[in-house]
Amino acid sequence: MSTPLLRRCTALLLLLGGACAGMVQAAPATPAANTLSTPAECGLDDDEPPYPGATATGYKGALESDPVWHRNVRSRRGRDGQMQFRLRWQRTWYASIEPVHLRGQAWAYMIRQHGCHRLLDPQGRAYPLPPFRALSYPSLTPSPLSGLLRFETGRIGQAVYHYARFDRRGRLAAVSPHTYSMSYSSSSLPTDGLSPPLLDVVIPAPDRHGLLNLTTLREVIEPRWLGVGGIWLNGPDREPRYLLTDDGQTRTVYSREGQVLLRDIHGITLLPHGLPPRPDTPANDQAAMVITRQGGAQCEVYDLDLKPLLSQPHRTRHGSCLTAPDQTGGLGLAGETPDGILHFYTRQPDGSLRQTGQVNGSLAALTRTGNAVTRIDTPAGPRYRVYTFTAQPTHPQDFDDFRDLGCGFHEVRLGEQWLTLLPDGSTRTERYFPFSC
Repeated sequence: MSTPLLRRCTALLLLLGGACAGMVQAAPATPAANTLSTPAECGLDDDEPPYPGATATGYKGALESDPVWHRNVRSRRGRDGQMQFRLRWQRTWYASIEPVHLRGQAWAYMIRQHGCHRLLDPQGRAYPLPPFRALSYPSLTPSPLSGLLRFETGRIGQAVYHYARFDRRGRLAAVSPHTYSMSYSSSSLPTDGLSPPLLDVVIPAPDRHGLLNLTTLREVIEPRWLGVGGIWLNGPDREPRYLLTDDGQTRTVYSREGQVLLRDIHGITLLPHGLPPRPDTPANDQAAMVITRQGGAQCEVYDLDLKPLLSQPHRTRHGSCLTAPDQTGGLGLAGETPDGILHFYTRQPDGSLRQTGQVNGSLAALTRTGNAVTRIDTPAGPRYRVYTFTAQPTHPQDFDDFRDLGCGFHEVRLGEQWLTLLPDGSTRTERYFPFSC
């Protein structure tokens, strides 16, 4: 819409009570086309009592006179006996006028007419915003985000909302790109670590999730996902290190600004203490991120700067990357490459993963202290051998069988005798069984 036409429509809106509402909504500053904007869908009752010029802000909720209203609003009784109101510098009468504090010293005016609310700027001109049913200050908003308002539109049960932000002079600064559903299915990813200014928003029919930045009203993640979430660590601020989306099959990692960093991810596991402690490294930066791809068949490991720590992807076991603390307390990893070789890695003080050895065979299990049980296929049948993460065997002999009892308990069989495999790689004739995990 051209600027002159928008100006004419805005003026007609004040005189004719909303005849141009649809044209105003088409302006570039308004939300997307799924906004409900016809007066019948606002759902207001014209018989509802008007704003009385007082607010319940006194002692124990007592009414206090609203000085902005009394200074700028005039009233009269119409021919039908109903009260009417206008701004003192205008001639248009409304069913109600209520001052709305925007930001700093700026005030707007919420007027009711023909079953809808509309918002007028400090001079009494209509903002290029759709009609609405209810207006509120978002309770999630911290003080730096003052000037943010939430507008609710649509019938009860089908209500949607959008945001608008105003500067200190009362000018419209930004409008959210879409209207968002107030009733929707939950995100497929956890959102409990998200906090303002990031907000999980959903567009309706069908529900699609995104992330809105309340400071800028820009969608950092467009609402077209089954789920949105973040990767965060325990800390005083709990801000997500990275953002996540889920399309139902794969996940994508983004920066907090919405830039795509990693795609086609099947699963993500965060190891909070996966890296060896260093005096110059905050505790939260000692985490490692284990990623699976190709339906869980391929394993990759990254540090929190998304630097890959493996020279090539590895196979997974039952869809998981097998990691365990090595003998130094840092991250140990044992993985099979497609050529059937088992590689051992340990994390070095400089932040790299160094290969410490390799053996033929497949990985059967890792103990809690970083020993690997490997399976070796021989003409006489499978044999089992226990290695450290430096590829050194812990026993001079192979074992005839192996059992994973769960909860970190393992057994090996030598001849006819079953032995308990202890976490340090030694064996004991006394057998232990896990009671519970």
